[in-house]
Amino acid sequence: MRYNILIIAILLGGMGIIGASIAVGVATRDVEVVDNAYEAGLKFDQVRKRTEELGWKVELPRSLSKGEGGLELTAVDRSGAALSDAQVTLRTFKLGTRAVQTYQCANRGGGRYAATVRFDSAGAWSAQVQVALKGDSVLFENTISVQ
Repeated sequence: MRYNILIIAILLGGMGIIGASIAVGVATRDVEVVDNAYEAGLKFDQVRKRTEELGWKVELPRSLSKGEGGLELTAVDRSGAALSDAQVTLRTFKLGTRAVQTYQCANRGGGRYAATVRFDSAGAWSAQVQVALKGDSVLFENTISVQ
């Protein structure tokens, strides 16, 4: 019988699939390069430590409707007191895309901030909230499900 040829053909086919997968993976990878990785790591640790010291929290809605509408969020400190007079910036983008939308949130008082946002399509959207108050700045990331 010709089992030897069949085994060789299966092995060559498998190696061909693996080779094609590697070629596609290398050609389409997203590479993010940092000029000085060590310094970037130290800065990341400092920011994370300061964020833990501050204890700020941001609450966003977990789901919204497709289209344009208001998004309201709340910002509080460790004890639950409102972060009043903070500068709040919201950045949104649909996961898997590169189009970023940036909004400056209006202060509604009592730690509530709002912006009119546009969600063009249904799916998972990333929401990055930058809260700055008295020289401190913290970045929060959440995912919003758009129906």
